[in-house]
Amino acid sequence: MELFTKLKDFELQSVPLQIATAIQKQIYNQDLKPGDRLPKQEELADFFAVSRPTIREALDLLMESQLIQRESPKSKSYVIANFHPDKALKSVQDIILLSLTFNTLTKWELYAIREMIEIPCAALAAKNRTEEDIRELELLLPGPEILTKSVPEIFEADARFHIKLAECTRNPLAKTLVESLVYAYFKLDIFISEVEKCSIIDGLPELFEAVKNGDEEEAKEKMTEHMKHFKYYHKK
Repeated sequence: MELFTKLKDFELQSVPLQIATAIQKQIYNQDLKPGDRLPKQEELADFFAVSRPTIREALDLLMESQLIQRESPKSKSYVIANFHPDKALKSVQDIILLSLTFNTLTKWELYAIREMIEIPCAALAAKNRTEEDIRELELLLPGPEILTKSVPEIFEADARFHIKLAECTRNPLAKTLVESLVYAYFKLDIFISEVEKCSIIDGLPELFEAVKNGDEEEAKEKMTEHMKHFKYYHKK
């Protein structure tokens, strides 16, 4: 009886999931590379000794994970998909939000992760930014008129600046991580008055100038100063 108690929460994998996992392992091991064509469905069915509907379910799971794609819109053939970090954005956001919901990640830990990632990113942005990046970043720099907007609108403007700054690093994973962290952070309960809302964008002009001038150390310092206000938005 004790054994059954221990096993009651054990989750058996469905056959389609087992097949999808086997193919996924080949992709992660680079035995299957982007552009490689998977065998035909009937060949996969024969290999795994299952029905074609079972194979279709497995392929659907791999499609949902964006690991494979149809060779063409009407094709019945599948190829290994090219991966870009942007594809992982929703999954990363979901993981963060679920962690916050079930208290496996606190808002203070989330703030600490943002500091760990975004402060070095500011330096990398100063090093790698292009002239086009600077023009685009300047367009996202909130002006004085932003203070006539609501608190959520100001947070949105700040978020767009942070995400573009991460893009200036020329590292696609940095942009994906920062975008996930920023929007997860702003989905928390924010406590900030209309009087205090100017602190949301405090220091952004100085941060922009440091990045524009290619000053890595100054960019880190200005991002640190800008982010110091964030920790106070939840202290009520």
